[in-house]
Amino acid sequence: MPEDLVLTTRLAVTKTNLTLINALTTTIRRREDGIDDFLGAPAQHLQSLAKLNEKVFKLKNQAFEDEEVFLKDLKLLEEDVDNLAMELRKRNRQADALRTLLFEPLNERNDVTDFLLTAAKGLESQLTPENYWKKQTECEKLFREYVDLLRGIALRSARFGDKHATIGQLFSIADALPDVWGRVNGWGWHSLVVPSRIEEHGSTDSLVLRVGFPEWTVWALPVLQHEMAHVYRARKDLNRGDKPPDASLVADALATLVTRPAYACATLLLRLNPSAVLDPDSEAGLRAATILGTLSECSEEGDPVHVLAARLRREWLAAVENAGGEPDAQTAAFASSKWSDALRTAREDVELAERGGLPKAPVWHEKWPTVSLLASVLSEGGDVKVPPAYAGESEMGDAQKRSMSLLLMLNAVWLARVGPKPERDAAPGDIAGIAERAVRAMLDHLEGPPPRRRGSGPTNVR
Repeated sequence: MPEDLVLTTRLAVTKTNLTLINALTTTIRRREDGIDDFLGAPAQHLQSLAKLNEKVFKLKNQAFEDEEVFLKDLKLLEEDVDNLAMELRKRNRQADALRTLLFEPLNERNDVTDFLLTAAKGLESQLTPENYWKKQTECEKLFREYVDLLRGIALRSARFGDKHATIGQLFSIADALPDVWGRVNGWGWHSLVVPSRIEEHGSTDSLVLRVGFPEWTVWALPVLQHEMAHVYRARKDLNRGDKPPDASLVADALATLVTRPAYACATLLLRLNPSAVLDPDSEAGLRAATILGTLSECSEEGDPVHVLAARLRREWLAAVENAGGEPDAQTAAFASSKWSDALRTAREDVELAERGGLPKAPVWHEKWPTVSLLASVLSEGGDVKVPPAYAGESEMGDAQKRSMSLLLMLNAVWLARVGPKPERDAAPGDIAGIAERAVRAMLDHLEGPPPRRRGSGPTNVR
């Protein structure tokens, strides 16, 4: 039986998530202990203040009896006050951290104000007894967006996760990734990425981006670029031409152009269902063909990205066969013009964006030495820092530069796990450590000053 990297990866993911479920009581206890400790602080400090008041009362009496004892006790009181002040400053920092985890700054999120609220007000003013049944589907879609957003915010704020990173911390990394798409006709992205049961496969009404379970880990973060690609095209012209290519395939081509191997690995090894490839027009087969075709077409013959694309193609075909799909159907999908039409449209979109003033996308074969070095450090267990994607000045805005740096790290973390050749793959026992080091580096990268966003004039940032 040929090697089945898809099966191996998904089996590892399933086992990891079963472990998380088994450790749920420990996770809940850790969360509750942290909150209980913080909420118990006022009572502890009241007790400390009561003791200080007793000392003050004694000092008042001593001042008239023994000056030497008075001065000695006064010094001790000053030390107690300093210690209490130090403890209060520590608790204040903890309160700030807890506030960030428990309360998302929704007033700054345009997906809520511009889309959900505006859409709800518009529907409310339009609904009449005569058009209710026609508007019902539109209302239900909006309600689903509302519930998904609330559920996602609750999950982000709940402090669940493992001992290395909470879901909220992981998704704070996800929030920064769409900035790499830059601005389209003065429009840019600023919104919330939420954990969800599944991802959407199209542009959502409120433009809330989702990352689906069971992979709420660093490995799955690249998949949100598929939804962002739908948003990107919707801001331009989603249905251009008499017979536009399939929107989902164009989104895959765009996401691969922007994110490169990290998107291919995340989507093929974690998301697409190889057993669903039953005929040449199967969605899974055409999406796999689009992703792998784009990765291969946009890399140089013999370079590591091209070699990795060839390996992923072999692995995907093996997974289709082993999962009960039709390898001949997948081979036919690889030969289909549907994915090449989607890639051509995606390339036109990128070229139009560049002519409109957007920064040119990075040349990935020039960035690959940096990615390869990061992957080696992650594999060897060393501390790693997210490097700047561009040295010195460039036409990219700060937010876009930061996002591009995060994409370099996402490619590095996948390269540390899955090499162009099987002998370079990480050992199963090393995968969790690689992820932990990468997440820690990306969180450190995000803790710097917030990036300045390009553009001026009326606010038009999502």
